[in-house]
Amino acid sequence: MLDWTESQWHHFCTEIEVHVSRTRGIIRLVLLVAVLVAGCAYGMLAERAQRFPYTLTRTVLSALRGDTREAAAPAAGRWNRWRPSPAEGELTDEQRSEMSRLESIGYLTGSAPAGERSGVTVYDKARAEAGLNLVVSGHGPRAALMDMDGHVVHEWRFDFEAAWPGRDVLPEVTGDDYWRRVLLLDDGGIVAIHEGLGIVRLDRNSKLVWVREGGFHHDVERTPDGGFVVLDREARLVPRISKEHPVLEDFVAYLDAGGNVLRRFSLLEAIERSPYASILTRMDWGGATSSTQTPSRFWMAGSQRARRHFGPGTYSSPS
Repeated sequence: MLDWTESQWHHFCTEIEVHVSRTRGIIRLVLLVAVLVAGCAYGMLAERAQRFPYTLTRTVLSALRGDTREAAAPAAGRWNRWRPSPAEGELTDEQRSEMSRLESIGYLTGSAPAGERSGVTVYDKARAEAGLNLVVSGHGPRAALMDMDGHVVHEWRFDFEAAWPGRDVLPEVTGDDYWRRVLLLDDGGIVAIHEGLGIVRLDRNSKLVWVREGGFHHDVERTPDGGFVVLDREARLVPRISKEHPVLEDFVAYLDAGGNVLRRFSLLEAIERSPYASILTRMDWGGATSSTQTPSRFWMAGSQRARRHFGPGTYSSPS
């Protein structure tokens, strides 16, 4: 037994308490760090797999940013609520100008004159499948079916002015000069896109069936129910992305057989609700635009459609 005085025992007990207190502090710190690391790891996994509390967190953040779109429970399925554009009075002149600039973005056109050779210059019958080819003109709103030797079998044409009489188009917009994309239909008619301006449907004799104004671009495909799925776009302010700069937002639109828009959904919102949502936070959205090229396709081979209506026996081959 130690022969210590009362003061020595008191000093010893004090040192033990200090050591225990320090040990507890270190243990608490290690546990806190472990909890933070585990929380961060789970948060990353929850975002990728959209598990709890992914939806709750997004709802709270949206409410804090003033975006009440996600406050209500989402509707069944994968459709999102459409948000209207801000009223014209809420936009500045600079924002309106920027929106017009975004909607007029196009592609570089030809800068060198064509060579002297024209028509089919190479045709290797052993390596090319025989059939008819749908060719879209780059110098006017017209399209043609050609055989393998370059002979025109059938042609469609319809001027922009005839589709939208008196419609004003900005000088920098070129979508009224040609068709960006043409879809051959089962009845021999076509659906054609004026890039960023609208879409038209013609019968096989180039008679107008219907027109639809809108920011349609790049591609259109037929749906099994006889309607159409087409890419659409709209320049507008999206406050949760940028409160100052408009965004050229892409949509997928569904049209019925008569060209009426049944519904559309935002590809921006689709990304926001996907495992890839985090990439949006790393982007500089100053005057930003997305560029979607094609929707999922519902295939019926164009060559089959062409052979059905313009195959041998249904037209006279040029001499």
